[in-house]
Amino acid sequence: LTPIRYTAKSVFYPDREATMSGSPLELLTAGAGAASANKAGALGILSKVFDSRSMTKLVVSHKVDKDGEKVFLADLIIKDNNKSFKPWQSKDDVANMSDASRIERAAAIIRGGCFAIVDESGFMSLTTNANNKELALLVNKIMIQELIKFNFDKKTEKAAMDMRFISHRLDSVSSIYQGVKYSSANYADANKYMSKAIVKIPMEDLEEQRKILQARYTKLVELQEQAFLRLQTDKPVIQLLDAPFIDSSTHASTQGAAIIGAIMGLVLSIIYSLRRIIIRFVRTEIAKNKEEEKE
Repeated sequence: LTPIRYTAKSVFYPDREATMSGSPLELLTAGAGAASANKAGALGILSKVFDSRSMTKLVVSHKVDKDGEKVFLADLIIKDNNKSFKPWQSKDDVANMSDASRIERAAAIIRGGCFAIVDESGFMSLTTNANNKELALLVNKIMIQELIKFNFDKKTEKAAMDMRFISHRLDSVSSIYQGVKYSSANYADANKYMSKAIVKIPMEDLEEQRKILQARYTKLVELQEQAFLRLQTDKPVIQLLDAPFIDSSTHASTQGAAIIGAIMGLVLSIIYSLRRIIIRFVRTEIAKNKEEEKE
């Protein structure tokens, strides 16, 4: 009664150079190869990524080719999951479900059938299960694609925010710097005939402010260049090491099948024997009735 269950697996890792500062994936790279506590924390972060309702709903909303037609991945997932139901269990009626209900149901099935692993070296793997081999591979592939796209979009969004913030700070620091330069020049010009001791301390203060502002301006320009380069970079955060492949398949137990077969055979033989006994009894009774009628 149990169909073959396929397990698809993909191996990937977050690239430190492409990871955005403060992101969950940066925490993964820092904690995956460390002590078991850090590894557990990294695994928790990774599991949250794939256990997200928004992520799984996005995955099952994809349209894929099926027999020359475009169908929702959600429909294929629900129909595949129905194969796991026993004959006496109520199955999901895809035809009478709304689009939102199908997406919610399929997303819940994915969340219950996929898991992530972080090994000691920091590499990660995503595992998905299905009764259909192609479907197990397809779900794994789309989940990785969405994870790559999500983190790339977030990295680009953060770089753009950095650019806006740094540009604003550059304008502000530049204005203050120009003001200090102007004040310094005016002060020196106004006090050029005063004794050196009188003007020395104020001039030193103004010069110190000018140097601090100049250093800030230089650092902001450097940060602006870095943010600009991050905007131009198309290197994904997630680097795929092994594309999805079938890692294992679980078949129904042969011993269990033999036991079920023996029980079914015994039941059928009892039914067959009872049928013969009943037929013989009925024929005997009919024959007796006919003899009584003749007499």
